[in-house]
Amino acid sequence: QVKLAEVYANNDRVEDGLAEFKEILKLLEEKRDYEKILRLYQMFLPLFPKNHDLQKGLAKILFEKGESVKGISILQTLLRDRSDDVEILSMLGVAYENHGDVKNARLTYLHLLKLEPKDLEVRESLVQCYLTEENYDKALSELEDWKEAFLKINRLERLQEMYEALRVALPENQQVLQTLDSI
Repeated sequence: QVKLAEVYANNDRVEDGLAEFKEILKLLEEKRDYEKILRLYQMFLPLFPKNHDLQKGLAKILFEKGESVKGISILQTLLRDRSDDVEILSMLGVAYENHGDVKNARLTYLHLLKLEPKDLEVRESLVQCYLTEENYDKALSELEDWKEAFLKINRLERLQEMYEALRVALPENQQVLQTLDSI
């Protein structure tokens, strides 16, 4: 199947080659065989050098294998051409956060919120960055502005966790105490 995909790609049947690649990829992902998946990406990326989805997929596999620096580098390169790509920004924010680069994670989430201002997942990640950076005033401000939206989608448990973290840092803050009481 790999050979067939290569033959298609090398003979101007790009779509057929990509379809075969995706079938092989699906099988390997089910087996969670990251080594073979990585080799597959390394084999096919030169055949499809402008395919952003393949590059994003390679970055994901690198993250799975614990090679976050390489994955981040790929996403940063992709971002140069597509600075408003929500998927790349989301992946990059999570990657920065997992890598311990909270400042870049926060900046990425802020940029993402300019594109998707009502995305509560991103907003939650931003609040988490503020908590990690011990910028409790910013975390509280974000939560106060968006707590109703969190309540509407039944994210009560997560909201409570974030307010509990604020209570530890700001034990006398009335807003924090009142919100915890209402939760």
